[in-house]
Amino acid sequence: VSLKKRDGDDATANIESSGNDNSGSGGGEAQPTVANPVNLSGDSPFSPAAAPRVPNNPKVVFKTSVGDIHVTLNGEKSPITVDNFIENYVKRGFYNDTIFHYVQKDAMVVGGGYGVDNQLKEPRAAIQSEADNGLSNKQGTLAMARAPDYQHGATSQFFFNLKDNMQFDHQSRESAQTYGYCVFGTVTQGMDVLTKIGGVATKDQPEVSPAMPVEPVVIHSIDVL
Repeated sequence: VSLKKRDGDDATANIESSGNDNSGSGGGEAQPTVANPVNLSGDSPFSPAAAPRVPNNPKVVFKTSVGDIHVTLNGEKSPITVDNFIENYVKRGFYNDTIFHYVQKDAMVVGGGYGVDNQLKEPRAAIQSEADNGLSNKQGTLAMARAPDYQHGATSQFFFNLKDNMQFDHQSRESAQTYGYCVFGTVTQGMDVLTKIGGVATKDQPEVSPAMPVEPVVIHSIDVL
């Protein structure tokens, strides 16, 4: 997903990619793909979630090659997102042996899409965005990645905010660009781990990421506590 900056903002990140470069440049950023790209300019085509299948504020631990990251998820403000994250991905082992494939130095780290073999994993269906839940992309928060031109396109990929990135907050329902990116968790332990990841050397890896860690940063598993 290309997080496009607004005037006055200094963070821009290509955070969810399809692994296919459709730009025609041969070496540009990979273009994003969106699952079920319908109703691009209106409200969500998805039905609200039924009774959540997870507790309001479940806790998870990201076990990485750099160290553990503990996160409390906000199922009260982001029930659809938290349910999707845990039931469709965490409990199915989807994130086991995946990588942080994009690092914007001291700004954000992105994962949830690629395996250690650099192959894009097949996600489940996209979900309704809850970016309008009142939560902000502050330092130490966890948010969903999506394609920049479709607000309801989040699937498996996520990013950690290493600094305040309020330019990614919900502004209005007028367009995908102003809809924002859904925050659904807060780091409670392991910011030092994320800081280390945010400072690693990166390289342009064609068909994966323009800023991929030179030495792979692996997510061994994400477990519910």
